[in-house]
Amino acid sequence: MEPSHTPKTLGYLDVLRRPAFALYFSGALVDTFGNNIFLMTVLWSIFKLTGSPISLSGIIAVSIAPTILFAPLAGTIVDRWDRRRIALILILLNAAIILCGVLFCKLNLLGIALLFTLCILISISNVFFNLSVVSLLPEIVPEEGLVAANALVGSSVQTGRIIGSGLTGVILEYFSIERVLLIDASTYIFGALCLFFMLRFPLVSSKKAAMRAKVETWKNFTACIHYIKVTPVILGISVIFLLPQMTEYLLSVLQVPYVSEVLRRGPSALGTIDAVFGTGAIVGSLVLVALIRFWGENIFFWIGPVGMGMGYLLFALAGGLFEAVPASFLVGLSGSMTHIFYITSIQRQVNNNFLGRFLSFLDWSNSILTLSLVLGIGVLIKFYNTRASFVIMSILLFVGAGLGVRMAIRMRTLPLVNDQIKSSYEG
Repeated sequence: MEPSHTPKTLGYLDVLRRPAFALYFSGALVDTFGNNIFLMTVLWSIFKLTGSPISLSGIIAVSIAPTILFAPLAGTIVDRWDRRRIALILILLNAAIILCGVLFCKLNLLGIALLFTLCILISISNVFFNLSVVSLLPEIVPEEGLVAANALVGSSVQTGRIIGSGLTGVILEYFSIERVLLIDASTYIFGALCLFFMLRFPLVSSKKAAMRAKVETWKNFTACIHYIKVTPVILGISVIFLLPQMTEYLLSVLQVPYVSEVLRRGPSALGTIDAVFGTGAIVGSLVLVALIRFWGENIFFWIGPVGMGMGYLLFALAGGLFEAVPASFLVGLSGSMTHIFYITSIQRQVNNNFLGRFLSFLDWSNSILTLSLVLGIGVLIKFYNTRASFVIMSILLFVGAGLGVRMAIRMRTLPLVNDQIKSSYEG
């Protein structure tokens, strides 16, 4: 039996009937479509220009580094001002950056330096943008609708990933990177229109508007550390929330050399594996609400990490595309359910006035750990192979599953966060 603190879970149609969320959902779908085309094209182009897996680690590293530098500031800004307007400004900035890339392509200046520069600029903007949109969700959807809302956003993100992955193979075979960048810029413009129309609708909770976070970066970081210290369960939630994100970054590094050198296939196979991953993630997103209603929530503390670990082991053992496809599906399915369940737990338990700063702390921690792992994996691929890297990733997920089992046992009798602790982080 689930503990009494578990809120009622609304269905998908209930949250989609909210106009603000419908716009949010549409923007996420199209924005991810463009982002995925851009990322996969950059990774493939870099690998073909250099022939080195370490260069792929480099492109991921420069994408992660801005989070380390700017996440503390981003969290405070997101908690200080209207998150819709912050996201609108930043998505327009992204469109302008990509259009500058198109201009440089027309001037025949395409090269490694341009690709790295575009990734750095977009990554800096996305530090602020991603925090603002994730923190915005509890302001446009009530608490009982957060599982369904996060699941729908996850499915829209992965739908965009599937479409983007399918087109990436075709684009890389027949078209130039200039056209890729034009498609990406148009998706940012569409997302900006969605955010603009969202301004017409009131927020579910206006409580944040009465509070103004001060720009005190170090104080905010120490407050996050103290918050985790006084709520040990939040530590477990945070650790398991970070694991799927870290391993997905690593999967971005591993996919290109895995397809090219282990499977000995071209960009179409890369698109197939990524599209199957997205399909698994969509299935996980769409069945999660029904599974929670049937099984309760405690099982999801550990079952997702187990599934991801098994998927990475299948990648390590795969001898061809036929075996890699179910591995990709299982990782996508399990990773989606894990991410949705844990981000919902965080959104429920952390006061909305403190949510941006708390998520920025998690992003900062995730970036430090991921950057270390990405660089280490790049060296491992250079001297060993991608199979060993997948084994390491599976071990990390099985450790996370063990922590999830402990949390599930503890949650039978204890609420996630004491209301008094939660309310003390309102400012």
